[in-house]
Amino acid sequence: MWVIAVYDCPMIEREERRDYTLFRKSLLQENFFQLQNSLYVRHFPTMAVAEATIQRIRLGIPAGAQVAFFLVTDKQNKKAAIKGVRPYIKYSYLCVMYISL
Repeated sequence: MWVIAVYDCPMIEREERRDYTLFRKSLLQENFFQLQNSLYVRHFPTMAVAEATIQRIRLGIPAGAQVAFFLVTDKQNKKAAIKGVRPYIKYSYLCVMYISL
């Protein structure tokens, strides 16, 4: 099971930048791998572990931020497409379950 976290955080004020930095660090502390500035991925052994991690991350979402989590099964990602991420994931047809906040 792969979890893809995508977010958009406003960073106009200094306090908003600090909140964004804390949120980004929380993703890294949860062992997410950064693919782009606001796109992080991580592999989980089961959906239960993935959902528990998402619940922990939700607690640190900054006010005004827009965050989406996409859950993708391993069966859907048999083919390799992105170098540097092991096991590889295919970047097209990723959306299985979309959790809106």
